[in-house]
Amino acid sequence: MWQETYGTFLPRRTIQKILALWHTPELISFQMEDPDFFFGVLRDDAGIDIIGLVTVKKSAEGVLSIDRLYVHPRFQRQGFGKRLLDYSLGMFPCSRKFRVEVFKGNGKALNFYAGQGFAVVGTKQDKVEDVLLDAIVMEKELDRRSRFR
Repeated sequence: MWQETYGTFLPRRTIQKILALWHTPELISFQMEDPDFFFGVLRDDAGIDIIGLVTVKKSAEGVLSIDRLYVHPRFQRQGFGKRLLDYSLGMFPCSRKFRVEVFKGNGKALNFYAGQGFAVVGTKQDKVEDVLLDAIVMEKELDRRSRFR
């Protein structure tokens, strides 16, 4: 999915480096066991194929940071990303805000989050290898009464 999503604006070696740094089995295992993380997987009706996944971290201030939200390209635009967001919020019911950083060239994700009520609040730069990655920081205030709707 990374190559399909980011291949138009990131070099292949940068994608490989990001995957090697940010998606190691050890890191994912740690996050799955940490009570301040939610690691959710959405499977198809048969329970065999993975449709998508989400990793969300809760801060001490009640802010939820979306570290990963992926939906397989075959299942995009069918409401699965929203389901993953809604379920994540349910895992941390006292949270007050959702935050996400989206690479600048990822128009699909920017449109998705805007459609879910996220607003741009700033920008950020990360350096991976010799490539500067520009990210758009987006947030959504949460109303505990209405949940994530």
